[in-house]
Amino acid sequence: MFKIKYKYIGFIIGFIVGNFIGGIIGYVIGSVLDGIKFSKVTSGSQQPGYGNGRGNEYDTFLYYLMYLSADIIFADGKIYQTETVFLRKYLSEALGTEAAQKGMTFFEQLKMERRQRGVAAWNASVQKVCRDLNKLMPEAHRLQIIAFLAEISKCDGTPDATEIKALRNIAYHMGLGADVVNQMFALGGQTLEDAYTVLGVSPDASDDDVRKAYKKMVLQHHPDRVSHLGEEVKNAATKKMQEINKAKDAIFTARGMK
Repeated sequence: MFKIKYKYIGFIIGFIVGNFIGGIIGYVIGSVLDGIKFSKVTSGSQQPGYGNGRGNEYDTFLYYLMYLSADIIFADGKIYQTETVFLRKYLSEALGTEAAQKGMTFFEQLKMERRQRGVAAWNASVQKVCRDLNKLMPEAHRLQIIAFLAEISKCDGTPDATEIKALRNIAYHMGLGADVVNQMFALGGQTLEDAYTVLGVSPDASDDDVRKAYKKMVLQHHPDRVSHLGEEVKNAATKKMQEINKAKDAIFTARGMK
């Protein structure tokens, strides 16, 4: 268990893109966490920053992020160049060349670790990473990690079923509902079915349930919840909120709701 004494100077994530056209590059990693002691990911793993005092929390946090990114990339049993290029590009644009190199070095170490320790031990470590981040971060920030990981799963085309399963597992162990993953994939969709998925309700839901679902999404994703993290972050959240409002409007119109 770790003790938390920290402040956010900036935060992750949300490389929400559509083939890099009309996308949102937001929630750039700029997190400097003071005084965090992370618990070990595994008994044999020596992730950067553990037990080394202040100054290395950033590396540890980056390592945790790479752990989850690697889990999505490894899920289908193949490592596509498009996935590693996407990851390197994101890290480079968000953090710079040096941090991108460090992140990809972590990624190579994690490939070897997964082979050596086996799938069961790897999955246990992923769950522990998720639980640690669940305790460290508020819901609004954890949702952005899921959004980022969803983009990794989409960067090589249609997400594989095993990648979606891995992402749902991560969401679950980070204390988020299973519907969160479906909502992330449905954002920006053009159909009424997509709109219902974004709000996390079925077409059979009552008008009152639709309104409640929309209000919940507003509470989770409203730009004001991340406005303290900078203008770029707030702009990214605003664009996501626009997609949520678009889904709400489509449903309200179809139902004749006001």
